[in-house]
Amino acid sequence: MKILLVTTGRDLSVSFFKSIANVHCDVAEFGKDLPLSLLDTYDIVYFRDPFVVSDYSLSAIERTISDTHARYPHSYYVDRVESLSDVLFEDKWLQYQHYRQYMPLTAQVDEGKLDQGMIAKKRISSRARDIVFSEDDVSFSESDADLFIMQEKIDIIREYRVYVVCGDVLPLVSTKQSKTVSQKAKVTDILAAPIELLEFVKLVLLEGPQFDFIGLDVAETNNGYVLIEVNRAPQFVRYNQILGVNLAAQLVEKITSHSLLFK
Repeated sequence: MKILLVTTGRDLSVSFFKSIANVHCDVAEFGKDLPLSLLDTYDIVYFRDPFVVSDYSLSAIERTISDTHARYPHSYYVDRVESLSDVLFEDKWLQYQHYRQYMPLTAQVDEGKLDQGMIAKKRISSRARDIVFSEDDVSFSESDADLFIMQEKIDIIREYRVYVVCGDVLPLVSTKQSKTVSQKAKVTDILAAPIELLEFVKLVLLEGPQFDFIGLDVAETNNGYVLIEVNRAPQFVRYNQILGVNLAAQLVEKITSHSLLFK
């Protein structure tokens, strides 16, 4: 089995793909020419999250995706990514168009102003960066307003990361320390998901595109579960550290067993 990962230098999960038994894994980076030394063909090509770096270029990402498809037209592309628009699913405003019934009330920012009872988030960000919690913290200009969305503040009892691999919702989920003014977001534990949480995630999955591997951030509140965001090509380092489970290996195994290309 031969896999090409197209990613960035900040992708913490690359080593898990390179350690899969009986798999040869090469790595290329967004925005850089594909090395001539890469193989003539790959069974699987996986465009990971290009937005974990702050200096990403949409035109460079688009060029990388196009060049890779031209060079490897017969590979299986994880998430069926064909163009820039497919990886732009990370845009929280676009996600809201799919999942609005499950997400906090969300709106576009009006001229750089933050409404009362709302927080602001960058539409495309990574690892809970660029969250504005109050009007006093507003740091974006009027010209930057279209890069942000406003979202209703919610009182979180517990936050979860739920992984879905080729449509299968994993029953063991991460608990997360939520991002606040004074603390960073981070995984704290792994536990068996409440049945109600798994049922909520299954309902959410009916509303959006079908992906091979995603991580859903879900908040438990006094009014039930609320979807915070969906992460295409999520990180899973702590999941592996705590459980010893390699989600990269699970992904490859399920793709090869589900896809007609490998029959």
